[in-house]
Amino acid sequence: MLLIGELAFSTTQQHRKQLILTYDRCEEILMESPRNDVSLSLWKKMESLIKDGEYPVVIEYDHDIAWILLNDPNNSRDYPEAHFKSDYFEIITDLFPIKINKTLKNSLIKGNKVFFKTLGIEYIVEDDEVISKINYEKFERFVH
Repeated sequence: MLLIGELAFSTTQQHRKQLILTYDRCEEILMESPRNDVSLSLWKKMESLIKDGEYPVVIEYDHDIAWILLNDPNNSRDYPEAHFKSDYFEIITDLFPIKINKTLKNSLIKGNKVFFKTLGIEYIVEDDEVISKINYEKFERFVH
């Protein structure tokens, strides 16, 4: 009985250290643990998934962070530096980090599409480019 408990605990701990790309009930492990000598550029992969109708999110389970693709060329805004811990700030170079609070966690459990609706983000493909249509009133509640 003790062995089963230890195995379950170690499996949970391993899963929490991973960086995982999720979309439409699929999970893909991107990295087992952060490495200083690696730079992850996930823009093209996520852009391709969005063009296929998916809602991809990269999850850093260890710190409850969601990394998302944002591209709002018409109404982009600058945000202050994040005030939360992440092992991947120096590694993920092209995605936007969001701290997953209780509201976002509950929406993510219901699916990635619900997660983006909660954030106020809709993706539109124009001239083969993914554009983020952002409801900033909703979105900025989770950024600040």
